[in-house]
Amino acid sequence: MMHYDQPEFYKFGEDSILLSKFISEHIEKGIAKDALGLEIGTGCGVISLELLSLRPSLQIVAIEKQKEFLPYIKSNQERLQKELGEINFSFSHQKLEELKSSHKFDFIFFNPPYFWHEESRASENIQRDQCRRMDKSIFISWFSFFELLLSTSGERKGSIFFTLRDELILPRILEHGAWKLREKKKISGGWLIYLEKSPLVSSF
Repeated sequence: MMHYDQPEFYKFGEDSILLSKFISEHIEKGIAKDALGLEIGTGCGVISLELLSLRPSLQIVAIEKQKEFLPYIKSNQERLQKELGEINFSFSHQKLEELKSSHKFDFIFFNPPYFWHEESRASENIQRDQCRRMDKSIFISWFSFFELLLSTSGERKGSIFFTLRDELILPRILEHGAWKLREKKKISGGWLIYLEKSPLVSSF
């Protein structure tokens, strides 16, 4: 694992490394080696860059809503490029709801905040609080947006990879039939989840 620069208010955990390896394993099993991926909330870029260190032929677009992370993403990208040469990685400061892309992505991945606003206490540090907590209804609504962003052409079936602490929310994501659960893997403190877009759901 590469050394990563990080801000004082945020330290990435082992789940980020495990998620990158989890995605890499499934790319080996069938996702195109040059697939185009989107990371939501990249933080300091750990998951994307770890994944690229394992699968350099991937193309990854990453977005992050907290501008404080941007210099850390840049420095970490430069460090990896010193090891690997040029990598196909780009990042921008924006929220998922603001994302406008002319491309369809082959897979989407993210390590969301582990706690819900409704069930946890806010941190005094605003930046740290945004990393730790989010609204449950917003999290669920993301999956409708993902349907529009993912490709299902040819062998590229439209995959989502993410970590999840609250497994009880998973049935709510799956209940409308848009997603098929491909794997649910236990890790310390939560789960690694792999969903695939249902073939019955079309992309617009």
